Amino acid sequence: MTFGDKLKQVIKRSGHNQSDFAEVIEESFSTLNKVLNNHRPPTFELILKVVSIQPDIDLNWLIRDDAPSSNDLNEPTLNYKKSAEVNKIMAAIDKNVNTLRAVLTQI
Repeated sequence: MTFGDKLKQVIKRSGHNQSDFAEVIEESFSTLNKVLNNHRPPTFELILKVVSIQPDIDLNWLIRDDAPSSNDLNEPTLNYKKSAEVNKIMAAIDKNVNTLRAVLTQI
């Protein structure tokens, strides 16, 4: 399941349509649409915005392409093989962990 597919589940669960969700996370409709349709990878900032409004989402589930599909957005994530894209995302997350903590503590 791709990031875009998982983000579609997140949007559905939030009760918003794609346009409303883009507005809530302060992202352009075009950018969100490209991410949802896997034409563009998510930025670190987009991931932070999603997690900031849906803090109960398992970040590992959200960003790992090889995570099993599930209707449960809190899918346990153990022993997933890391892809090159995931390694880049994880490096960005590690680099910006203080930013993530600041966003989450404001919720």
